[in-house]
Amino acid sequence: VPGPGPLYINDMYHFQFKLKDAAYTHPTSTVNIRIGALIKDAEYDAIKIEVDNINDNLKRTALNIVNKRVGKDAKGAHNAVMQNFRSAEKAPREKLAIRSGERIFS
Repeated sequence: VPGPGPLYINDMYHFQFKLKDAAYTHPTSTVNIRIGALIKDAEYDAIKIEVDNINDNLKRTALNIVNKRVGKDAKGAHNAVMQNFRSAEKAPREKLAIRSGERIFS
């Protein structure tokens, strides 16, 4: 018997009911939860607290958040990755400018 598919939470509309329904519909399985990238940090924390409460009440791991967040929200992480990419892109130009004595203002 295959396990339950993942539960996707992309908005905060009735997320408590979605979580409870998933936990009680599959009493012997762990339901994986995928949280959308547009969910803000405060909303993510509310979802995490609800998941922890449901797991504590059932005394088992009924729900598991697959894409956990550490630190800033997904948009902030994306911006940091893009900034590193841009820095790597700029590096050869800066080295060339240093050799020729040209000044670059970023």
